[in-house]
Amino acid sequence: MKSFLAIVRTESVRKATELLYLSQATVSYRLKTLEQEMGPLWLSEEKGHPKSV
Repeated sequence: MKSFLAIVRTESVRKATELLYLSQATVSYRLKTLEQEMGPLWLSEEKGHPKSV
């Protein structure tokens, strides 16, 4: 959940990885796991920046 919230707050996966001191692969894995547990997280990409819908 921390990774998801960081992406929404920063509006960028890259910035979220820097904020959390994690690799992009780790953040992606965590998001995938969260989606498996909760269903789609409703993120869309606009000009390369994920946004919550």
